[in-house]
Amino acid sequence: MYFDLAPKEKRDDLYDFVDPYARLVELLKMPVQRNPLIVVKGVRRAGKTSLIKTALNELGLSYLYINGKRFADMPAITKKNLLKELERGLNETVEREKRTEKFLEVLRGVEWLKVDSKPPFIHFEWRRPSREMDIPDLIYSFQRLSRQSKRRFVLVLDEAQEFKRLADYKLQNLMSDIYDHRHEIQMIVSGSQIGLLHDFLEIYDPKGALYGRGKAEIVVQRLSKDLATDFLRQGFKQAGIRSDQTTIDRAVDELDGVIGWLTLYGHNMMAGAKTGGSSKEILAQTIEEGSKLEAQELEHFLKTREPARRRYVAILKAAAKLRKASWSDLRTNLIAAEKKRVSNKIFSALLENLVKANFLDKKEDTYFVPDPLLIRALQAGLVH
Repeated sequence: MYFDLAPKEKRDDLYDFVDPYARLVELLKMPVQRNPLIVVKGVRRAGKTSLIKTALNELGLSYLYINGKRFADMPAITKKNLLKELERGLNETVEREKRTEKFLEVLRGVEWLKVDSKPPFIHFEWRRPSREMDIPDLIYSFQRLSRQSKRRFVLVLDEAQEFKRLADYKLQNLMSDIYDHRHEIQMIVSGSQIGLLHDFLEIYDPKGALYGRGKAEIVVQRLSKDLATDFLRQGFKQAGIRSDQTTIDRAVDELDGVIGWLTLYGHNMMAGAKTGGSSKEILAQTIEEGSKLEAQELEHFLKTREPARRRYVAILKAAAKLRKASWSDLRTNLIAAEKKRVSNKIFSALLENLVKANFLDKKEDTYFVPDPLLIRALQAGLVH
C-alpha cells in the first residue's frame, strides 16, 4: 500500500520510480565487474531506501543492509558501533534468506561469530578484543556464499555519508578491496546529503582509497506536481477514502512533491477517516509532524558541528525568510545576527557545508531551503 510508512519492499507498493527502478534492476543484472559500485542519491524522503530494497527483493538477491542514519547524531562512530550495526544487519539477512542453513554454515567459518540455529542467529564474541573482530573476514564469507550459489551478494550502505565519522576504522579501504578483488560482491551506497556522500566516497580525492574508481549513479527526484497528485489519488483509492481535487491540490502545494511527506499525509488521512478529522486538520497535523522530523534531522547535523551551530541556524533562518537569497544577502544577515564581521572564507565554508548536506540548495547564484517543512520548522523556532 502506498501509504504504508515503512520502506517499500514490493514492486506493487512502489509508486512510479519507473526510470530509476528499471536502471537499478538493469545494473543488478549486469556482471558485478561492470558496476561494482552503485550510488543512489536524492533529497531526504524521496524514496531511495524503498527503491533499493524493492529491487533487491524482487530480484531475490542476498544482501546485507547497514543503515548509517542510526549514527546521525554521533560526533564520532567507533568500530564497535559499526560492529553492533553489522550484528543487527546480519540477523536481518539470515531471517530474510531462503537458504538459511547454507548461509549459517558459511558464517560459522568466521572465528569471532557465534552462530545459533534459531533467532537471533548471529552473536558477536564481544569479550574478545575488538581488534580480533576483522570485518574483512565477514565480507569474505559473503564471497564464499556467492561462489557456492553462483549469485552475487549485495552490500548496502544507506545514508553512507554518516560513516565519514568512523574514528578507528576506514570503511573506504574495505570498499576498495571489494571493488578491486571481490567480484562476487556488489555495493550499493545511498545518501541524501549528496555533497557529504561524495566526500565520504573520496572518489575525487587523490589520497582516497576509492580514488579513480568508477561508479554508476541513480538520482531519485521528488515527484512533479502531476505525479504527486496522481500518487495521492491512487493512494486514497487503495485506502477506500473519498477525496476531492481541492483537498489533493492543497496537500500537493504544501508538501511539494516529497513522497515521504505525501505518504505521511495519506497515512494520517487513513487514521482520520476512523476518527472523523477534517482534511484541513489532518494536513495541519502532517505539517506539524513533518516539521518536527525535519528539525530533528537538522539537529543531528548540528550536533556533530556544535561550535558553528548558531551560525548554521542563522543562515538557514535567513534563507527560509527570504525564500531566495544571494550569497551577499545571507552573509549580511549573519553579520547582523552576530553583530560582528564574518570573513568571506569562513562564511563560504559554512554555506558549502549546508549545501553539501542538502539543507540548502543552490541554483545559479541563488540559495534556498528546498524542503517546505524545514522552512516551517525554522520559522516556528523548532531549531535554535
